[in-house]
Amino acid sequence: MTEYDKLRAAVTVQTIEDILTLPLVKENYNDYYDMDKNGYWDGRLFYGFRLPEQGPARLTVGEESTNENGEEDMLFFHYDIDVDEQGNKTVGLYCQEGNGHEKAVKPLWPGDTNTLKKALRYFERLNAKVRYDNKQYVQERERQNAESEAFKKMKEQYMQALMQQEDLIDRTCTLLEHTFRIITVKQADNLLNAIEHPTRDTPLYDILNGAWLHLMDEKPAYYLLSEENVHLQRLDMAQLMEEADRLNFTIAGCIFAANLMVDTFIEAYDTDYSPPMVVFGDLTGRHIALWGATFFVGGDVSCECLYGFYNHGQLVVAGTLKSGVIIADDFEMYFGKIGSNVLISNNDIYGIDKFQNESGSMIEQWTLYPSTYRAKDVLHDVMVDYDASPDGLWPDRSMLVRRFEEGGPVIDWERLEQTYENFAEELPAAFDEIFHGWEQEGERLYKIKMDDSGSCFFFQSHEQEWKQAGFIDGTRYYILRVCWYITEQSWEMLYDVYNEQWELQYQFQTAPEDQYTSTLAVKKRFREALQALRRQRRPGGKLLDVLSMGEGHPDVQEVVRASDLYIPSGSIVAADPLTNMERPAFVRRSPVGTFPVYLYIERHYGRICCAEIRFSEDEVATWEMAVLSGQKVEELKVGEIFGYPVDTGLGCFMDEESARQLIMHQQELGEHYYDDYLSELLEGDEAISSDYCTAVPFPAQPHNAAVFRAGWGDGFYASYFALNEKGQVVRLITDFNCLDEHC
Repeated sequence: MTEYDKLRAAVTVQTIEDILTLPLVKENYNDYYDMDKNGYWDGRLFYGFRLPEQGPARLTVGEESTNENGEEDMLFFHYDIDVDEQGNKTVGLYCQEGNGHEKAVKPLWPGDTNTLKKALRYFERLNAKVRYDNKQYVQERERQNAESEAFKKMKEQYMQALMQQEDLIDRTCTLLEHTFRIITVKQADNLLNAIEHPTRDTPLYDILNGAWLHLMDEKPAYYLLSEENVHLQRLDMAQLMEEADRLNFTIAGCIFAANLMVDTFIEAYDTDYSPPMVVFGDLTGRHIALWGATFFVGGDVSCECLYGFYNHGQLVVAGTLKSGVIIADDFEMYFGKIGSNVLISNNDIYGIDKFQNESGSMIEQWTLYPSTYRAKDVLHDVMVDYDASPDGLWPDRSMLVRRFEEGGPVIDWERLEQTYENFAEELPAAFDEIFHGWEQEGERLYKIKMDDSGSCFFFQSHEQEWKQAGFIDGTRYYILRVCWYITEQSWEMLYDVYNEQWELQYQFQTAPEDQYTSTLAVKKRFREALQALRRQRRPGGKLLDVLSMGEGHPDVQEVVRASDLYIPSGSIVAADPLTNMERPAFVRRSPVGTFPVYLYIERHYGRICCAEIRFSEDEVATWEMAVLSGQKVEELKVGEIFGYPVDTGLGCFMDEESARQLIMHQQELGEHYYDDYLSELLEGDEAISSDYCTAVPFPAQPHNAAVFRAGWGDGFYASYFALNEKGQVVRLITDFNCLDEHC
């Protein structure tokens, strides 16, 4: 029985129809064209289902892979029900390479044994997986239906009981050394139902409807009320909840009718659910950490550090916030007035600003306050989460809260002061770097995409009138930009706010020397734009230092001259020498001749962090990413690179002509190429090093390749050309990502 016959026997019309009628498929995965990762994934396999009402019935298995550009790619197998003019049904077996929306669908060839085996294996895996998941899905659905009816009834009864509670008049308790009144949920609702959300014209609290969260509590849920000014040493919601638990009730929320002063820190209870807290007067504390609820302050807030975390909560302050730093990590904050310009957020901070309308009258408008600093610019290093964000954008929550609790310093004032200290002086050199080579172009716009929403960094020049660089936020409709007016020889920092139709609503205009929030937001985004451009054009900053200092750099163990590379054509190939020898050469041509290849060995682990062909000792004027034909750097998103994949732990440099010789040699040796040849060069008795070698396929000819270990091994690595002032190639390097760039 051939592999084709086996596949035909397994994939039948009945089997396909059975799968397409499963509840799991019909109810959850009925959108055949949903090919993103919200679909039905099984490891690296994607399962797609086209129901008969959507077109010809089809099951699809897509195998996820990575192409030579480091981009995600797919190989699809389609198992179709084909219907002829007489209505007869047969199974159609097809494959489709690359992007399923662009590549042609081809019938499976009966003689392609390996592809047929894979198609059968994947179909059997889909069949088993979807039937097992469907069984679990049906059982869970039945259980949830039964539970939902019972829960709905319990919730109605619980809400009725809350509404019927008698008011508590004189019941009190002492928690955290302060005496609170205990009141019912209904009493709390009467106190809070008039508070409105400042931007939505809806009640800020829905106390009664939110109280069902306590439905399953064994103990009654009450609010704490303090009607006079309160002074606490600390306000730890977890401790408050524990003390209330010992008194046999659950805290549903806290209301302070006057002012609240806390000597040390205020900390919410749980990121998913914390009792809401309302302060009708002023709130003062050294550090404040909020999450898991809606918090309201009717007066002013004063603190050193205000920290909000996670989207299960928000803070509304009717008065003025006075804080050393505000950190809003996926936690919305609204302030009547913001008395701080040190903001770390992702579009989560809003304040009221006054503007003059067309008639000359002053109007108030809620304004988004963009982030002005990174966590690493403001906090002591121990509280910066470099693991989650190598650029130090966000704090380490556990370390930050621990510092709150210990009472230690949070803000590194010296570092904060130095962050933008020389910004104005840096601008001319930065613009020269950005717009180098643009002098002959009348108008040009260059963008670096961040995502598919339209958010991007941009760089633009207009004739000899102005140049600008900055950031466009495609989801919140604003632009932050630095503009250089050439004729006037002047700089301007602009924060442009638009509506959803991209019609300008208002604009903040400042100078580079200013310290307004909008000014600092422009400075932050400009530096990020410059860094994004540099990452596309050149290696990371630490690697540049390594290339400049060589063995004098503290992170470099040694620089080894590993090979003398023969380059007859000037078309250089960088690739994995075992799996990707057919890779095309880079577009940019290099000098021809024989040139040394240097390897930079980092000190900490003895890994090769960089491989370099050195064509001359000329000073490097600029860098550019090495690309293949058809690759456009301007199409990369932030953080993306062009490079080559390494699957065997090895990389290499070689001329395009030498690559053809190496391919011939590899074909001659076949599957023994590594064991009988490369392995001997790297590990044999005459090997110079186990980390590098020179491969000479035919000793009678000068063609060769410089082969070396690729940093940490398998991965995807970018290469860069270094150019001198005349635009000539002086170096070609591959960065193996071994250096910790944030240090």
